[in-house]
Amino acid sequence: MSPFDKDPSSRPQDPFELWRQIYDTNERAWSTILERTVNNPAFAESEDIARLGELIVALEEKVDQLDDRLSNIEATLRTQASAPPHAAERPASTPKRK
Repeated sequence: MSPFDKDPSSRPQDPFELWRQIYDTNERAWSTILERTVNNPAFAESEDIARLGELIVALEEKVDQLDDRLSNIEATLRTQASAPPHAAERPASTPKRK
């Protein structure tokens, strides 16, 4: 005989009720803590610092990309400057007469 057999009103109606209560209590606690943290002026400052860091990293990546592109352009110009002129660029010669 179980304890629930003596008093049917003490039998849980929903087997997940205890889990829901734990979940709700935990959620309220975390919600309160997070709300205090987000509304704290120091949090906004750290958020601003994080955003500034992201902008600096993005700028650094763009500068690196520009540097790579400039290096490629310089290498192409050096190659073209040291290559012999193409036939199309040579002045047309007059045909030799026989």
